[in-house]
Amino acid sequence: MAKIDKSVYIVFGVFGIFLFTINYLFPTQSDDLGTDFGGLSGAINMYMNWNGRFGELLRTAFIGALAPTLFFKITNTIVGIVFILSWFVIIYARLPRNFNDSVILALSILCLLFFSAFGSIFIWAAGCLNYLWAYTLVLLVCIPYRIFWFHYFNHHKIIPQSYSSLMVIGIIGFCIASFCAGMSNEITGIIVVILHICILCYAIFIAKIKLPLWYYAGMLFFFLGFLALYFSPGHAKRAALFIELNIEYYSIGDFLHMSIYEKIARINKVVKSTSTTFIVFVCLLLCFIYERLQQKKWKSTLFIPVLGLVYGVIFLIPTLHFIRHLIGALFFIVTCYYIFWIYRQENNAKLSQLYYYAFLLFIICHICLLLTLQVNIPVRARLFVVLMGIMGFILIYKIMLILLPQAQKKIQGGIFTACVLYAVFVMSAYIDMHIKWNKMAAYIEEQKSKGIKDIVVDSAYFHSYYRRYGDWQNPDKDVTAFPNPSYANYFGVHTFRVK
Repeated sequence: MAKIDKSVYIVFGVFGIFLFTINYLFPTQSDDLGTDFGGLSGAINMYMNWNGRFGELLRTAFIGALAPTLFFKITNTIVGIVFILSWFVIIYARLPRNFNDSVILALSILCLLFFSAFGSIFIWAAGCLNYLWAYTLVLLVCIPYRIFWFHYFNHHKIIPQSYSSLMVIGIIGFCIASFCAGMSNEITGIIVVILHICILCYAIFIAKIKLPLWYYAGMLFFFLGFLALYFSPGHAKRAALFIELNIEYYSIGDFLHMSIYEKIARINKVVKSTSTTFIVFVCLLLCFIYERLQQKKWKSTLFIPVLGLVYGVIFLIPTLHFIRHLIGALFFIVTCYYIFWIYRQENNAKLSQLYYYAFLLFIICHICLLLTLQVNIPVRARLFVVLMGIMGFILIYKIMLILLPQAQKKIQGGIFTACVLYAVFVMSAYIDMHIKWNKMAAYIEEQKSKGIKDIVVDSAYFHSYYRRYGDWQNPDKDVTAFPNPSYANYFGVHTFRVK
């Protein structure tokens, strides 16, 4: 086994300290307030009436009640570290071991802080269990498949399996974990199910290889877990409530009954570029333009302005607004393929390979977005887009090392510096919100001492200058609207609202 560079330990150590500190500073918020130990009956009630996600069942059963405790903060920190480690293994099919891997880890952390709904995913218990813990479990059960295919494509053979009693116990544990992972989140569930089906078809009909027993068992139990989530009574009741409240939700039948125009308009809406995908594309394009100018081959860039002009015309025509995001997605995909083709024609193996990966990345990203046709997903549920964006930024990093080999140390140093500085900024935001919360709590106690039990506080107590602090539901002016009653109960007052 290769020796692990000390920088890897430093990155994980610093990230762990950072994550624990903000977990410790974070005041209990929104859905986490007043969560009791529901036990098995509470989990069953949740499954039958509101949400079938495995993480939500755990939260209702007992973990939600532990959200304010040190135990949860330590556990959540460990899960966050495992998530980063698992994500690296999924990308590279190995553990991080050298300085360059440390740069990749720092770049990944920077993207998560900057682009994801970081507070809602990594800190807020209700969000952590449904996203951070869910994604971590999905990544962990996908690692054996990643290593299996890595070994197959690199060594052109299947690892022989011996089914000892220990191996059987391991397969049983893997099946249980796969079932829970399939039940953990609707979006990741359907993405992994479709990936499994596509790869299985490749294995059977193209590669024509015999897959081991654990491979099929894990797939089957993941699929069963997803079905247990998707067809849970609580899922159906929540969907019905969304429809009743005019919150945008479509059943598969609703989508099939739409007109062609409505279908295209819906597809256009869900493939709208996020800041992550847009910045990744711009950086990839700038790298290509820089390389062309350096090589004095600028004529090969003329095709891109033509594509851009077509997109611009479509964007400006009001009657075509219903497809502008779809055309933008195609622009990303076609441009990356064109750049790959240019480099392939020039026998530039490294750059052609990286832009081919970018081309595939944009295709997969938009296919995954298409799997969200039924709902409008909140920012915290778009973690899969951020993870794909991270892969995009890793490609940009590798391209920059090829284009600017003499600046390698500066590029790596810049990534570390940006990560540390932005982490310090995020930390300062959590310290600021911790101070605000304590001030608000002191104010409420002062009002209670005066016999005032109908509390009105400034809305500034719930707003941070860090835009990714959290996207949970904060209190508003209506004392009866959620989560105002939870805050009133938490502080021991009659009513609670903000002005």
